[in-house]
Amino acid sequence: MLDLTPFLRTYSWFRSSTLDKQDPTTTQLSTLLKLTSKATNTTFGRDHSFSAIRSVEDFQRQVPLRKYEDFWEQYWKPVFPVLQDCTWPGLVPYFPVSSGTS
Repeated sequence: MLDLTPFLRTYSWFRSSTLDKQDPTTTQLSTLLKLTSKATNTTFGRDHSFSAIRSVEDFQRQVPLRKYEDFWEQYWKPVFPVLQDCTWPGLVPYFPVSSGTS
């Protein structure tokens, strides 16, 4: 049997040292911009001008907090069960019931 422990330890050390060098604020901004860029052409993205978002402050200003039920009423219910490009690009293949807390 092949023991992968040395490989996994090396990978773990490498991954940990790589993550330690990253700035959390920069990483979070980069992730936010990638996600908003990907969702720019969705109904939600157009409603909130995702194409103009360049910072966390822009996102906070343009996207108000809302409840799960608000998404249902405004974006999902009118087109259910075919959720295509509503709040995320493409077709949502499954729509499970959720508590909305995870």
